[in-house]
Amino acid sequence: MYKQLEKNIEEKIIELDMLAETPYENEDWDEVVAIYQQMYELLPAPKEEYEWTHLIYGVISSMYYKKGSFEQAKIYAQKELSLHVYTGKRKKEMDAPANWQMGKILYEEGDEQGALEYFQVAWGLIEIEDEDPKYENFIKLHLDVEDNY
Repeated sequence: MYKQLEKNIEEKIIELDMLAETPYENEDWDEVVAIYQQMYELLPAPKEEYEWTHLIYGVISSMYYKKGSFEQAKIYAQKELSLHVYTGKRKKEMDAPANWQMGKILYEEGDEQGALEYFQVAWGLIEIEDEDPKYENFIKLHLDVEDNY
């Protein structure tokens, strides 16, 4: 189970999260990463025990992916998957976006087998609303799966 943040710290983090909306809408991925890194710095040690860490790692991974910086995206997706903030079924559900992200990264790097392993873990646990249907088509071609959601 994750720790609760002090109210003043959580308010600052939420404020920064809202501040990231404009650069996100403008596709300024570097600025979004910078804001989320500021959020991360506000977390007390040990940072891995807070739910926000999960979200921060996921967003930073996504922004690096959108920039085409797959190595950086992979680092943050792996960090997200290494967290033990959640347990049991909740962990599988919360890790599903990171698994999906890792699948996308590995697919783009040409590691189709690795991509399939991550996609298969995420499939059915989250509603996939990816902007690019190539991933879903790839999964349906290589795995025996039903439509996702």
